[in-house]
Amino acid sequence: MNKIYDKIYPIEPKKEDSEIYIKAIQLSWIEPNLIINKDYIYETSLPDIMHQFQNVTLARTPQKKFSYIQKILELINNLIKFNEGDKKDISLDDVTPVLFYIFIKAHPFKIYTDLEFIKLFLDTKKGVYSFNIKQIESAASMVMNCNEKNFGLTKEEFDKNCNKAINPN
Repeated sequence: MNKIYDKIYPIEPKKEDSEIYIKAIQLSWIEPNLIINKDYIYETSLPDIMHQFQNVTLARTPQKKFSYIQKILELINNLIKFNEGDKKDISLDDVTPVLFYIFIKAHPFKIYTDLEFIKLFLDTKKGVYSFNIKQIESAASMVMNCNEKNFGLTKEEFDKNCNKAINPN
């Protein structure tokens, strides 16, 4: 797969990649307390999880790209378990807001292309593939559909924060 990667993996980002990337940057002003009800320790684990998002794009095989997606979700689960205790059953209600927050902070550049690449070569309609891919797709969808109503802001306040995130000056 490494030998043919340059021939089959798109060099240019797709329109959807650019839209997700820009919207995630626009939302980078969002603080964890606006999304997550718990006080998780982000400072220590956030850089590592964000780095895994970068690794997804840098990886050259669908299997390796998927392994980094698994690592992202595993690290998030570990973060939640660390804060909640091992006895707590982790649900999507726990994982989704944390993934959404980290997705915004990581603002992965070619996540749409990467997911499409994975789905092209792996049987993602089954089991763990399907579940993990859907979680990342859901985070991207949440980013794209995020608006002022999600945070109880006026449209003007929301737009001001988003514009300031893109142009801090």
